[in-house]
Amino acid sequence: MGYVDEGYEELYSDINRLGRGPQESYEALCSKSDSEVLDLFWDMYLSIREPKVQPSLFSFSPSQSLSGGRFPCADINCRLRNAQRLCNFSVMYADNVFVPFPLNDLLKEAESNSSLDRNLFLDALILIKMYEPLVRAGLLYFQPDLVTTCPSCTVHLNQIQQTFQNRFESIGSPVIQSVLNSLQVYVMKEGEEVYLKILPCPELGIQESSFIHFRYEVPSVVLSALNKDGIGASLDFESMREIGLAQQIFQEINDDLSMYNEQNIEAQCSYLTDRPSDLTVLKGMSDSVSFEDISHYRILSQLTHSIPYLANISTEKILKLRKEEGDAFDNYRSSITKAMKSVKLVTANDYRDFYRDEIQCGINNIQHAVKNAKNTYMSDALLMAGSICISVAQLGIPPELAPVASLASGALGAATVTDIIRKHREKINGTKAMGYYFLWKLNE
Repeated sequence: MGYVDEGYEELYSDINRLGRGPQESYEALCSKSDSEVLDLFWDMYLSIREPKVQPSLFSFSPSQSLSGGRFPCADINCRLRNAQRLCNFSVMYADNVFVPFPLNDLLKEAESNSSLDRNLFLDALILIKMYEPLVRAGLLYFQPDLVTTCPSCTVHLNQIQQTFQNRFESIGSPVIQSVLNSLQVYVMKEGEEVYLKILPCPELGIQESSFIHFRYEVPSVVLSALNKDGIGASLDFESMREIGLAQQIFQEINDDLSMYNEQNIEAQCSYLTDRPSDLTVLKGMSDSVSFEDISHYRILSQLTHSIPYLANISTEKILKLRKEEGDAFDNYRSSITKAMKSVKLVTANDYRDFYRDEIQCGINNIQHAVKNAKNTYMSDALLMAGSICISVAQLGIPPELAPVASLASGALGAATVTDIIRKHREKINGTKAMGYYFLWKLNE
């Protein structure tokens, strides 16, 4: 696992000084003036530098939604669940993960010197804190939107971004707009509150109905639709564009793919997303932009470790075992990658069958091998002890020679024990070469 920049130490020191938990931290933020909160934000934000790591086949750039972003659900509990799934994936598979810096959400407000939303600030800090074990292990890096570069590097980065943006606008925009045209958004009303309901749209990673609640005034286009067609009125694409929903989705995909493009050039990343529309865009752009082979990152984007017992194992324990059993981890990762490339996984049933037939079967084989090795070890030890006792008795050794006989049998026993232990270790070490030994060891 990689190097941890000292800037992360500064970041987590600042967070820890606020309080021991969310409530204390929130009270600390509320006790500060607007200028003090803004200064704290910049201290934290500027402590994180552009990550530089060695390229790896197992480097990943995840989308904002997978990383705990605020769309399609801004509730912190939902965001933490998404981020936890990414953590599980990362600790069980990745060498490097480049996550959008959670403080990016507040960057525009901070740049305009306006008062920062303390609730949003706290949510970002909670998310950053959850990633801490992976950060300290040198496995996860935050990707800030704002970085400091010299003039020559600025020109280079601008060229990369402009090349990507031109390509995205000509190929990506039509794809995303066609998906947005199929998005179903309805006007709802409960009591005096008018809000929007978005139906599931798997292409955009919206797996269940989402709701948009307006913090201030309800947009006029929404009220017009309600007055015209009543509760359940549908919003068309132009209406979604007018209230900013279309731009929000479009911009998030644009930002994610742009960040991935930069990271892929620097670290040869694979893109992780829960939006199939992103993969469609990338496939169309792959002839001129340096992206990984489409089949490779499609498999990686679908790879989720829904192994039942992992939910009860801490990230720290998995990281510790990765350090202790590095070869076993590499072997496991190669095995599961090869296995997943050989099958087609689409539905939840496909993944369950894969777990049962491939992973659980492999773990069971290791369990049987270890059990047999232990049984053989005990049998050999008992036979050895029995043979020594029988041979001494059958020889009819006189009492005066008993001490000599004991020494002789002890020497014989020591040699035999050493042989038995050696054979036992060879059998146990043989299980380490089996594909899913690392998973078995986690559950031991």
